[in-house]
Amino acid sequence: DPYPPMEEKLKLTSSCLRILAQNKCKILLVTKSNLVCRDLDILRRARVCVSLTITTLNEKLARKLEPGAPSPKERIEAAEKLIKNRVPVAVRVDPIIPGVNEEEIEAIVEKVAEIGIEHVTSSTYKVKFDNWRRFELVFPEKARFLRPLYFENGKKISGSYYLPRRMRMEIMKRAV
Repeated sequence: DPYPPMEEKLKLTSSCLRILAQNKCKILLVTKSNLVCRDLDILRRARVCVSLTITTLNEKLARKLEPGAPSPKERIEAAEKLIKNRVPVAVRVDPIIPGVNEEEIEAIVEKVAEIGIEHVTSSTYKVKFDNWRRFELVFPEKARFLRPLYFENGKKISGSYYLPRRMRMEIMKRAV
């Protein structure tokens, strides 16, 4: 994410964006941060698309899933502001976690479509041991349910554990 909290003071991303824009580079910014709107003056002139990650519309769940990240409301407001300023915006619904935010897929897609988002990408949760430990601490009941799906019935690909393919495909169909 090019907009960690320290970026507010350091403005390193802003400096990089200026250089990339001056050189007419194509830019894809993937972020959870509404701080992206600070760079509107650069983004309006650049060959850019901003991809905002929205994992839930539920503020309480968002604080558990992504502590320290801007709220879903702030991200939606950032997307609206970017769109109003003619900056192309996509939304990432990622990760989708069965039993956690899976039931919200359609609501998220509908909400972002209402504000003019035309491109949505999504992916299911990919388990790595570092993120799994945190997940188990925050969602112990869900972890007990998901553990066999990932580690016994799922598939390991390049160090990450995925849900069984059929299950992933069924979840992804809901994001269309």
